[in-house]
Amino acid sequence: MDEPITCDVATVTAITTTGVKVEMERSGGCKSCSVSGLCFGKDKVVTWVIETDQNLAVGDRVELLISPQSRVLASLLVFLMPVLGLFAGYYLALAWIGESYAILGGFGLMIPSFVVIWRLDKKIGKQFTARIGRKI
Repeated sequence: MDEPITCDVATVTAITTTGVKVEMERSGGCKSCSVSGLCFGKDKVVTWVIETDQNLAVGDRVELLISPQSRVLASLLVFLMPVLGLFAGYYLALAWIGESYAILGGFGLMIPSFVVIWRLDKKIGKQFTARIGRKI
């Protein structure tokens, strides 16, 4: 398994039968990032249900452990796939249709890339989970 790193802090909001429900607090990196609103929405609370056998109570603050590989893969999907779709659509339209429609071709392939990202999130998004490290 990937070696997790501590990168986020969350607060336990509920106890479930198999674990806990936590609300993730934005880290310092999120506050300084110019695209912080893209990850979860600027004002949206990020809630996860995480399986754990630790003895936690509502209101406890915990460290969330997320593997760096998961973060990198998610970032590549979200930020690189639309750009690749834009360039691929542009050059395909340029080669087949002509320069006047190349920009429309670029957007024509970029927009479906968002649908692909959404479907991938539904299919493999649950693989990108966090683990609870320790109670703070």
